[in-house]
Amino acid sequence: EMPILDGFSATHQLRAWEIAIQRVRTPVVGLTAHILSDHKDRARQAGMDGHMGKPVELSQLRVLIELWAAKRQLSQSFS
Repeated sequence: EMPILDGFSATHQLRAWEIAIQRVRTPVVGLTAHILSDHKDRARQAGMDGHMGKPVELSQLRVLIELWAAKRQLSQSFS
């Protein structure tokens, strides 16, 4: 619900840019106060890799960052 460019639109534009320049996919996680399933579905449709509700638990954020860091390392080891 940002004024000029919301997270859904920003993610959609990021995904289009990544495809256009053949860039490695950047993990995107939506951070919102909206935790209903329709927002999670909309985030997924926009190209987000995850969805977290506020308030954020630092332990959950740490797990998520570690997951994406491990995935990135794994993909780089096969390149």
